Order: sequence, then structure tokens, then C-alpha cells
Amino acid sequence: MINVQRIETSLRIIYASAKLENERPLSAVIIAPSDAGKSQLIMRARPAWGKVMNDFTYMTLIENLSELYDSGKGPKHTTLIVPDFNAVIGHRASVSTLTSSVLLALLAEGLSEIPGIDGQTKLRVQMLKDCGITASLITGVTPEMFASKRGKWRQTGLLRRLLPVNYTYRPQSVSLISRSIEKGKDRIDYSPDYYKYPSKTATVTIPDDIAKDINLISERSLGNLCWRHANKDGRYVSVRAQELPFSLHKCFRVFCKSSAWMHGEKQVKPRDVEQLEDFSSFVRYDRPEEI
Repeated sequence: MINVQRIETSLRIIYASAKLENERPLSAVIIAPSDAGKSQLIMRARPAWGKVMNDFTYMTLIENLSELYDSGKGPKHTTLIVPDFNAVIGHRASVSTLTSSVLLALLAEGLSEIPGIDGQTKLRVQMLKDCGITASLITGVTPEMFASKRGKWRQTGLLRRLLPVNYTYRPQSVSLISRSIEKGKDRIDYSPDYYKYPSKTATVTIPDDIAKDINLISERSLGNLCWRHANKDGRYVSVRAQELPFSLHKCFRVFCKSSAWMHGEKQVKPRDVEQLEDFSSFVRYDRPEEI
């Protein structure tokens, strides 16, 4: 893949957050046009511990998670890797609504009672609830599909759980990719390029001066989490995905801690903040970052 190194580095840091102690792992949705390489990027950067699912409903998701914990030895947290979320949210409305409810619970404090689920599936939900199971989600979606769902996700709180990675290619990159295809280098490779993460988990701290820098970046980035939407009168208004900065601030702190852990550090360093600065340019709904 060409010119995606910045995103790949950030994705690995997001994946690595699942290995931090006493932190909620990060979830992310890559927003990019069809043919932009979202699935390949997600699959190439994936870690060995992730669970890949190409499509699922709330029932198959619960069944898959249940299989991990039937023995009582499954991990308390699962990293769900879904290369193309369009397939998941493309099911009929009643199914996709329940799927979103299950995901929202898993990405938060864990499963609880979910209206509309009964029978054997309800029993499995109760079992997972008793185990205190949570999950993080790394997935990709087209801008059009995201635009059709963002309002509902904003209402339910799902947007607060998913860090956006919004990108497209600048004309120079398009030319480079086209020349590469012209030379026959157009093989799509989904095989994992497993990054060598540290072998042990750790608790990472943030010095006070660096904590202030992270806070400033989150406050600045909050203004980019908005989009223009036509109201009933046909006028375009700006919609903020998040009214308050708290969720984004917490996510950015975890991102820096994860970056530090990948460098074998137990304290966040200035280079981790620099990595966050670069990543924050993708964390936006107003427009895609050009690479």
C-alpha cells in the first residue's frame, strides 16, 4: 500500500490499547471511499489476538463471543476486527438496531439487559454479562454509509465510542497508485504483518505537563467532530457529534499511553504526544485528511 504509513502506525497504537492495564481499549472506524484500501489496511495492521468477523448480526456476535467463554477461560476483553462495516449495518433495520445496541453495550461497561432479545440468545447475553465481557471494535465504512447512520449513532452514544479515522488520497498519491497498478503491482494483500508488541502489559502514567498538552489537542480536535446537515427548511446547519470534550480527551490519553507502551515506556513522552498530534488530523467528520 502507498502513503498509508501514518494511518498504519496509528492503527497499531489503537490495537495495542487492548493490552494496557486499567484502561478502556480504543475503538475506531476508518471512513474512506470505496477502493481506498480500508479493509487491506485494517487486516494488514491487525494483531494476533484480534477476532476477525466479516459480517455478523447481534445473534451471531453473541454466539461467537459465547464460544470463547464456554470454557470459562476466555479473556475478559475481545478486539473485534470487522474490515467492512457496511455489511453489518446493511441488514434490515430491526436486526441492525439490535446489533448496534449489543455493540454499544460491549464497547461500554459490558452487556446488560437488551430489549428485543429473548430465547437462547438472551441466556447467552446473561452468561456474558455475568462474566463481565467487553469488546473494542476496529472497522471501516464508506462516507455515504456513515452519513446515513451518523445521526442515529450520535443519539445512542455509539459515536463517542468510535474514534473516526477519516482520510482520502491527494491527487499526487492517486497518480502514484495508478502508476503502481500500471506496472502490475496491484495485488491486494490481506495477510497480517504482525507487529512485535511488548510481551508484558503495563500501567502507563502521564506527567502533568504532558497531560496539559493532551488536553489542548483534544479541545482543538473537538471542533472537527461536526458535519453539515440540511434541516427541514433546506438550510444547512452544523451538527456537533459531541457537545462535551470528555470522551475524546480520555481516548487521546489512552492513545498516548498505548504509544508509550509500544516503545517499552511506563510514562508518556513528548514523542507520544507528537504521534497524537499527527493522529488527531484524521479524527474529524468535517472533511477527510488527504494523504
